Amino acid sequence: MIERLKSKHAIAMLEFVNMTRDIYEDFFITKDKQRLFFKNNLKLVQYTITSQEVYGLIDKDLEAILVIYREKGFRPYLKLLAKDANSARGMIKFLNWNHNCELFVKIKKNNPLVDEFKKNRFYIEGLRGQELLLKKVREIKNGSNYTIQKS
Repeated sequence: MIERLKSKHAIAMLEFVNMTRDIYEDFFITKDKQRLFFKNNLKLVQYTITSQEVYGLIDKDLEAILVIYREKGFRPYLKLLAKDANSARGMIKFLNWNHNCELFVKIKKNNPLVDEFKKNRFYIEGLRGQELLLKKVREIKNGSNYTIQKS
């Protein structure tokens, strides 16, 4: 089950982040041009849960976390950390069904999630060193049909 995380989930999120290996080091937020990682940072976890959209895939424990991070009116960025590929796929599909808005992902080029995002209406917006900037393609409803808008 995927649900929006609340303050009561802060410790569980911190434990999940501390126990889950972030091989590509893509699970962070940027504040004032500085990368802030969640690992061992309860204060950052609490701030993020209370001020941003944070979703968790929960079976018995957390299996994946998806953060939609918006700072000062800039473009919303996605950050995803999952224990396995199936959990990540589930979160990306949830995102497609529940968020038809402009979203961005900054992710390492060699991260296997790049292909999963591309399969789910994200395209390459730009290259930034070792990272790709992916943008979610929005759908606009025209009567009974949908058209894809790349803005």
